[in-house]
Amino acid sequence: MPFPFYERKRELDVLSKMSEQAAGDCSRMLVLTGRRRIGKTTLCNRAFSESALKYLFFFISSEKTEAANLEAFWRDNAGFLGMDGLPVNFATFAELMEFLLQRSASTPLVLVIDEFQNCASVAPSFMSDLQRLWDKWRKRSRMLLVLTGSVASAMREITEGTNAPLFGRASAKLILQPFPTDVIKGILTDYHADWRPEELLTLYTLAGGVPKYLELLMEARKFTIEEMISYAIEPDSFFTTEGDRLLRTEFRRDYSVYFCILERIAAGKTKRQELVSAFPSDISGQLFKLEDYFHLIKRENPVGRQKNSRNFRFVMADDYLHFWFRFIYPNLGLIQQGSTARLERKILDELPDYTGRHVLERWFRTKLWESGNFTEVGPWWDASLKGENEIDIVAINPFDKEVLFGEVKRRKSNIDLDLLKQKSFAFLSQNPEYRKYDVRCEAYGMEDM
Repeated sequence: MPFPFYERKRELDVLSKMSEQAAGDCSRMLVLTGRRRIGKTTLCNRAFSESALKYLFFFISSEKTEAANLEAFWRDNAGFLGMDGLPVNFATFAELMEFLLQRSASTPLVLVIDEFQNCASVAPSFMSDLQRLWDKWRKRSRMLLVLTGSVASAMREITEGTNAPLFGRASAKLILQPFPTDVIKGILTDYHADWRPEELLTLYTLAGGVPKYLELLMEARKFTIEEMISYAIEPDSFFTTEGDRLLRTEFRRDYSVYFCILERIAAGKTKRQELVSAFPSDISGQLFKLEDYFHLIKRENPVGRQKNSRNFRFVMADDYLHFWFRFIYPNLGLIQQGSTARLERKILDELPDYTGRHVLERWFRTKLWESGNFTEVGPWWDASLKGENEIDIVAINPFDKEVLFGEVKRRKSNIDLDLLKQKSFAFLSQNPEYRKYDVRCEAYGMEDM
């Protein structure tokens, strides 16, 4: 069956309310961001295709000139403006934008400019022109202007910095997130009702909650572990090439150093010193950008510790990229040659350990966080005891004065709850503020997914 539209109720409500506000008094600007393939265009089409307002969509291609982009926009949208068959009368994006702002004063409309960051290379002056035009026409027009972009660093340069061309102009910013765990499970159930936990875990390993990745696997009817892995490492597979496409546009000229850092983190080198010592030159700047600028890695601190504590480890923030750097990127030569049989066996052999160590714990932490009951969810370890006390999940519920301790294994029967309780005493001894909380110890296995 065709992949249906899932979830996004909150985001649809935001877009609906903003379009109503823009039509009711004056123009609004919304910045819509999120990683590639997260569904920004799909969301806009869903929200506005049947809207009472005229809906115009302007995709900015970096491979076309300004004139060619204008021609493509006019070909697709002139009919909605009642001007079908008329030639393009705009030489620049700025001229088109001013016309649409003026037009919206009498006919409210929605304009989505997709991949807006490409304007910087296609029509560099448009950034400052748009600032000028927006300041001039915003209160006299009735347009919802949605600026979408998948290159996070470029969108921040345009909209967020104090020197950014559009700083302070956006009425709101919406960051589109991956699907939550219950939606991922619902999607697999829709396509493959008798799924096994191992299959759901493999789907989460490859796709996380990224709609496009889930769509590709479901429409290809790849449901078993073997089918999904084989499909993901085919030479012409979308999953084989996506990591490179996703990141080179972000990293630009420095991509080789960034790739090396991410490959090491995916391989288990998660301590800062382990990473820094592997490079001949200082990589502090790259680590900072990967964490705070690109949001591709994050610091994992023991729950209860200060966020600026040195007792942390770096982890990958993206499920697909973790898998890609762990299994695909180091073996691209084999994949490009079509020699995937041995690689497939290697991945299948290592997958139980990989998913048990990295993916299954993340699933349950994410699930607990999505419940809305906890203000902090994460692992805990006692560095002074060299890892002898390590807890997979500590979740803090300050509303009900409860702290939950969780142990995660593929087989729930292998979990020793008495040992978990002993570890919980070590946590409470170092975090006395939680000693008066109710304590709950839980075992989580694949059957609980």
